[in-house]
Amino acid sequence: MRIYHTLFFISAIALLLTVNFSCKTKEPITTHECTNSVALTYNDDILPVLQMTCMTGQCHARFDEYTYVKKFADNDKLLGSVQHKEGYSPMPKGDEQLPDSLIVLLSCWVQNGALEK
Repeated sequence: MRIYHTLFFISAIALLLTVNFSCKTKEPITTHECTNSVALTYNDDILPVLQMTCMTGQCHARFDEYTYVKKFADNDKLLGSVQHKEGYSPMPKGDEQLPDSLIVLLSCWVQNGALEK
């Protein structure tokens, strides 16, 4: 009987650990007040930033495709990563956070619909 109690206890602990780690909540994305009256676009404003910060070496070569980047903009992975929010993979990987001015630029682009042109 004692072995059943031990097995039950171990199973319960394993289940709790699994649920705890699999349900990790993501930290909310920070929004910014975007006062620039000029609409930011992927082609004119965002692509140059991505080329300079994300597409060096073998990192994110597909970031030159608007539809690919838009997917990450729409699901919060782009902003969660560059803002180094918990629950997201911090980018640039193994490096310091991007300057605030670039994070605000990316955030305002996403907040205003992540336009292509």
